[in-house]
Amino acid sequence: MTLRIAGPARRDIARLLIWSADMFGGDARQRYEKLLARALDGIAGDDPASSRDASEIGHDLRLYHLRNSRLSGDDRPPVARPRHFLIYRRDSADRVTLLRVLHDASDLPSRFNDPIA
Repeated sequence: MTLRIAGPARRDIARLLIWSADMFGGDARQRYEKLLARALDGIAGDDPASSRDASEIGHDLRLYHLRNSRLSGDDRPPVARPRHFLIYRRDSADRVTLLRVLHDASDLPSRFNDPIA
């Protein structure tokens, strides 16, 4: 399966990794990056059972919370409380597009459409 990462999602990822390093240090940033990579692998494979419909945000969108990938890797210690949703769309049987990566406390419908969120 092909995973495409849209421009806004790339910016979201860059910002959250910089913030993670600034707030918690380089090791924490690396753990969060590994967590993101596992989650991206998960949505690019079979549609994870832990994802949910996000039609309140947009047509054919799905949400996947990073906490669902927290314990699936060998990170020690694991990221304690991941706080981000992956917002994605399955474009076809062999292509997924990651559209945004947003904090779980944000107003997702309004932030999803904000290009500088």
